[in-house]
Formats: sequence, structure tokens, C-alpha cells
Amino acid sequence: LLGRPLETAVDVHEPPPPDAAREDFSTLVARARAARPELALLGARAEATDREADMERAARRPQVGVNAAVMHEDNRYRASQDVAQVAVGVQWELFDGGIQRQRADAAAARARAARERQADTATLIELEVRREWLAVEEAAQRLATTGAAEAQADENLRVARDRYRNGVGTHTEVLDAEALRALTDSNHLNAHYDLHGARYRLKKAVGEL
Repeated sequence: LLGRPLETAVDVHEPPPPDAAREDFSTLVARARAARPELALLGARAEATDREADMERAARRPQVGVNAAVMHEDNRYRASQDVAQVAVGVQWELFDGGIQRQRADAAAARARAARERQADTATLIELEVRREWLAVEEAAQRLATTGAAEAQADENLRVARDRYRNGVGTHTEVLDAEALRALTDSNHLNAHYDLHGARYRLKKAVGEL
């Protein structure tokens, strides 16, 4: 997926803050329908089976073949050493017991089944894109919420420290404020990484990874 040798050294960097741009769901679904290889494969199979059905139907019609050839023979006793030949053949099976019709119907049924599988796969892909799109939205909301909670925890810690310095608070209050600050910071970082992960999963669902 990365397109680089396995022995390449990995230099880990902190991911940048995610941008606030929101992609339209219908646009993502359209891109997924165009990029996902499953749909293209099923469509190609259906198209090939349609052509197979056409070929079977054509076998019930008159078959005409034309063959032309020019032969050269090194023979000095002949006036012309080049001989041209043209052959025309016609074959028409007036009755075959319905074999070709049944073969054509079977091929058409396989083509319909392939197109139905393609439609089902398109629906599943749309569902997958919607699930990952909602996951991105949820992670973005969590990031905003935890950011606000982090600011409140900073203010709570500042007040607890001021109270302790002025002798009106206890060290337990400061420790509780520190623990709350650490918890909100952890929640904010988790939301930050979850948003990045959700966006990569969305790219995979769209077919861009």
C-alpha cells in the first residue's frame, strides 16, 4: 500500500491537526462507484456474458464463411504458377432441439445475475462509505468536545492551584484537578488519532487506498 521497500526506515511524526473540511456524502459515493475495483470487475463479467449470449443467439442464424487463398508453385511447365482460390460456405441448422436457444437463455441469466451482484455490491459499498463517513463526523465532534473539556480542565487546574497557594485549598484538590486535566488531555488525543484513523478508513472505503 505504501509503495516502498520493506527495509525502509520509518520516521514517525505526530500527525498534523485535521482540517475542518467536510466532504459531501454523495460525492464520496460517486467516487467509490468509480474507483472500487469490485464494481468494474462485476460489470466486465456481465458485459462478457452478454456478448456470450449474443454469440449463442447468432449461432441459430445462417452462418456464412468466405475463404480466399493464392498458392504459388514453382513449375516451369505451367503457364501460370499462381493459383487463386475462393470458397464460400453456408451453414444453417434449421432445427437443433432448442440447444442454442437454451444456451443463449442460460448466458443471459448469468449476465442478469452478474448485474444483480454488481447492484448488491454497489449498495454494500455505499453502506460502507456511509458508516465510515459517520465515523469521521463522530470523531470530529468528539475532538471539538474534548477540546472544550480540555480548556475547562486547564481553568479548573489554575483555580485549584491559586486556592492552594492562597491557603484556602488543599493539595487533594490540586491532585484531583491534575488527574482531571490528564484525563481530558488523553481523551482529546484519542479523539485526535481516532479522527485521523476514521479518515483513512473512509479513503479505503472510497477506494483511494
